[in-house]
Formats: sequence, structure tokens, C-alpha cells
Amino acid sequence: MPQLCEPANLPPAPFNTSTGVFLDATLRQTIKITLGGSAFRLKFSNVFGGSVLPVDSVTVALTSSNNGSTGTSSIDPDSIRPVTFSRGTPGFNAPNGALIVSDPIEWDVVDGTTLAISMYLQEGQAGSAITAHPGSRTTSYMVTGNHTADTDLVGATFTDHW
Repeated sequence: MPQLCEPANLPPAPFNTSTGVFLDATLRQTIKITLGGSAFRLKFSNVFGGSVLPVDSVTVALTSSNNGSTGTSSIDPDSIRPVTFSRGTPGFNAPNGALIVSDPIEWDVVDGTTLAISMYLQEGQAGSAITAHPGSRTTSYMVTGNHTADTDLVGATFTDHW
């Protein structure tokens, strides 16, 4: 469940500064699809955010091994798909308190498929009041620059939850 991020759970340096988080950064997280189907949507929460959450681009892909394990930074390059919002826009600005839902992603996925979600924030999110999920129990990866389509986040900083 999302919550206001406690100070001890903010992203590690250099992705956490005195003015904000994730400035010019890509964040990659993995999810496991419980119930497959022919299409799905992604939800991005800024419910506890104290400022606008500006996301410039998002991709979704199969993890490289797709053996069901979560928390990997490598993805299958042939499976990378751009995610759009509001009928084709590549990014969004989520006001504080908002939940953003992607356009439908037409993709046949089976139960238990592991997907990697990569999002790029050029401006980052101002302040330190951000929405987080510290109980996620999967490794998240962060790297400077736009690397949403990179097959692996070489040299990424990682955290065991986020």
C-alpha cells in the first residue's frame, strides 16, 4: 500500500537532494502479474506527494529471465513497449494527491508474468514529501539520465525496497 515516505526510506544519494528526488533519473521496478489477460493499465500514485510528480516517459518490458523472480534490472529488449497516458501522451504531471492511470496496454500476459516498469523524471519531484511503498519487498534500481529503454541499468544504485 502506498504511504507518505518516511525520511529514512527516501531514495539514496544522489537521487535525494535538499530540493527534491529523482532529478534527471530513471527508476526501474518490477511487478508480478497475478491475473493475466489481453490488456492492462498501470497506476502511478502521488496520493501522499507534497508537489507535482512529473514523469516524462515510461516503458514496460519482460524481465530478462522472466523466471518469476522480481527485483532485477535487466529486461528482454524485444519486449520493451512505451506506455502512454491521456490517449497517447508519453508522460504525465500528477498533482499532489492524484492517481494517474495509463492508457490500455494491449499485451497478452499470463498469470505470474514478471514485468519491469521504467520511468524517467527529467525535473524530478520537488521536496521530500513523496508517495512510496517501503513494504514492497523487491529491489528497485535508479540511474542518472533517461534509460527507460536500456536492457540493463549498468552501474545503477539499488535499494531492497521502495
